[in-house]
Amino acid sequence: MRKPLETSATNISRRRIALVLLPEFALLPFSSAIEPLRAANRILGRQAYEWGIYAAVGSRAEASCGVGFDVQPLPADPGSFDLVLVFSGLNAHRFSDETLEGWLRRAARSGALVGSLGDATFVLARAGLLENRRSVIHWTCMDGFVESYPEIDVRAEDFLQDGNILTCAGGTAAFEMMLALIEQDLGAIVANQVSDYFLYLREQEKGARGPLPLSIRLRISHPRLRQVVEMMEENLEEPMAIRDLAAAVGLSTRQLERLFRRQLNTTAKKHYLDRRLQKARRLLAHSALSITEISLSCGFQQQGHFSRQYRLIFGENPSETRRRGLGSLPR
Repeated sequence: MRKPLETSATNISRRRIALVLLPEFALLPFSSAIEPLRAANRILGRQAYEWGIYAAVGSRAEASCGVGFDVQPLPADPGSFDLVLVFSGLNAHRFSDETLEGWLRRAARSGALVGSLGDATFVLARAGLLENRRSVIHWTCMDGFVESYPEIDVRAEDFLQDGNILTCAGGTAAFEMMLALIEQDLGAIVANQVSDYFLYLREQEKGARGPLPLSIRLRISHPRLRQVVEMMEENLEEPMAIRDLAAAVGLSTRQLERLFRRQLNTTAKKHYLDRRLQKARRLLAHSALSITEISLSCGFQQQGHFSRQYRLIFGENPSETRRRGLGSLPR
């Protein structure tokens, strides 16, 4: 934070927070951010945190689930806030508002901690606030963000503060981030009381940080198969031959195929193709790249071949996914 609060609950300043909602923001990270603040106030018996809900345009903001909130217009002076958080959830890569971006820049210059949740990292990038900064974004947006901003250091973590810029992957990571900020302001005792209030097991107690590697999420037990799956993830743009992947881990092609069938119930070729097409699906939803560019970035030299394979897996053309955006994709 810009300036840590007194850790004594009997001598505490008040934090002023701006919660800025973009169209179709995700409700979970919003509630995960605001509820710990409410609980901290209740535990302390005083208003350690106060907040307002704002939007750059309009007087009402609607979440992606359809729940709406009355909002205030952005105040003229962002320097009155200690913390500014921008919430998004759907299609932030398509959202552009020069008024909001300028407002965020002024907030950062004033010394406020300026943060984004989920794919609102795109907004901070467009505002020029991520230059020479480390940042994070929701994992479904990672490929599109890297393609759009290759110069920005974006990482696969839950949340990250670099100077007075704070980025969060969204979801329940927002809850953990707010606990960390409360601990920084008020000390570990209050943060743990907030955690207990919500029956929440903190990350340091769970011993986990950031998204798990795909090989672990797939519950792959064989170490060589795990190596191959991770090599595939690292080489989606320029796919390796299956025989080369097998040789790299000291297996024959037949042995590798046996492992794929036994542990993943598929073939090595099909698994590799599925991962490339999944990346393409994320890029179609979260980037402004053309379909030809997406095809090439996922290892398809011919757009026609890419479109046929995509339709076989997802039952629609890439252009249909692009038109619909995030409607059918998991968040």
